[in-house]
Amino acid sequence: DLRPAGEGDLLVKLDRLRRELAAEGLFEPQKTLPRPVLPRSIGVVTAEGSAARRDFLAGLERRSWHGRIIWGYAPVQDKRAAPAIRTAIADLAATGEVDVIVVTRGGGSIADLWAFCDEALCRTVAMLPVPVISAVGHDVDRTLIDDVAAECCSTPTHAAEAAVAVDCAAEAE
Repeated sequence: DLRPAGEGDLLVKLDRLRRELAAEGLFEPQKTLPRPVLPRSIGVVTAEGSAARRDFLAGLERRSWHGRIIWGYAPVQDKRAAPAIRTAIADLAATGEVDVIVVTRGGGSIADLWAFCDEALCRTVAMLPVPVISAVGHDVDRTLIDDVAAECCSTPTHAAEAAVAVDCAAEAE
């Protein structure tokens, strides 16, 4: 009798959760939410001082965007991460002050990224009235939050471009 162990166990669990949430229709609600081309305020959930934070800010700077960022700092890896990320996202949405929420961190193994496959977190994201852009991991990483979010981006820089769909400097000319 063989069964996957370690990361194999996680991939089996991820596949089961992905099928369950898809069957419940939870991959669609976020994708139907309208997103402003030029948001006035962006909520961002990431680790304080992270490379993802710096990359996201650099992407916004290249867009010459001068709106407001409301930070929702949370750990992005370990057993405390998923509840903290869920709370940060829900709190940002509850303020009524953000036009879009970006959730971002760098890449890693499925074990490192497991917080972003948390069922309660994904259910929260799916039902939020504010669009969520996920930028967790890199091109090869696919977490469950990517499936329920309004848009999935490959990097924090890509998330900045998705959040602010226009180059503000070019628009000002």
